[in-house]
Amino acid sequence: MISLKELQASVSNWHGLDPSKFGALKLSGRFATSRDARSWQNNADCFLFEKVMVITVEKEPAKRALRGSVLLKDLKDVKSLGDPAEALEMQLASSDLPVLKLRCNDQSQLNVWKGELS
Repeated sequence: MISLKELQASVSNWHGLDPSKFGALKLSGRFATSRDARSWQNNADCFLFEKVMVITVEKEPAKRALRGSVLLKDLKDVKSLGDPAEALEMQLASSDLPVLKLRCNDQSQLNVWKGELS
């Protein structure tokens, strides 16, 4: 798992976020992400901290771009989806992003992330 220090160094623009306030890094993984389950964007690296989940994409070796963030206090519900298989749907208390879907690599990844997000 990448360390917080390595993550901080690899993202050039945090768009006003302060990584020192995220809490401990709990999980990281690569997912396809979607807002609507119709169009998926592959290869998003998600980092789950105690207070926030950040989503990045690798731009070049050792360089990442911040794609988004979810404050865990805004997380209303997490559920497994049947289609596509092995996907999580996060219901959020945010008008900008009311729903975020993560397509997991397998059932094990889904179970671990659902457990941490619930």
